[in-house]
Amino acid sequence: MPHTKKTEKVQPKSDKTSKNEVAIEGYDVEETINMKFGGRKTTYTVSNIDLVDKNELGPDNTRVVKPKYVNVKPKEELPVIEKMTTTAVTTSANVIKPVKVISVVPDGKLQYAKIKIIENYERVLQKGYKTEEMLMAVADYHFFADNLVTAAKWYSQLFEFCPDELEPVYYFRYAKSLESIGQTEKAKEMMALYQTKKL
Repeated sequence: MPHTKKTEKVQPKSDKTSKNEVAIEGYDVEETINMKFGGRKTTYTVSNIDLVDKNELGPDNTRVVKPKYVNVKPKEELPVIEKMTTTAVTTSANVIKPVKVISVVPDGKLQYAKIKIIENYERVLQKGYKTEEMLMAVADYHFFADNLVTAAKWYSQLFEFCPDELEPVYYFRYAKSLESIGQTEKAKEMMALYQTKKL
């Protein structure tokens, strides 16, 4: 026995009193599959009729396709300018000539303004405003610039600001910075913490 499918297409209701045009925005599809012990109903929306499933649903099963309509606004007509008039403007004998602008690059090199972010961060930190990101940036800058005394100062503040949330590499950097200022006991403690946290 061949499987059959029922497909219903709904036509739009025409409103002869309305001048609004309608267009199809999409299609609502409802598929009903009947079974011995219940059934299922599937609904979905597609933007094009070609996207509706074409598979056979079987006997006594239905697929209903309903177009979704939207009103299309009529195009507004632009006003037509019937006649344009031009007026000649006369000026005095002094004619204004365009100004020529010549850009000169000093010494043949472009100059760029350097923004010293780390110095700005340090000024802000010294005023008492601290964030984890600023402390990390300043401490790391001095650590990698081999200015370990200043790095130790900022790492110390970083560990006071957020003692338990730091990545293991900060324990290592802080330990190396502490060694440079002679705090070997605290440096060993930080190195031990680095060894346990990196695992």
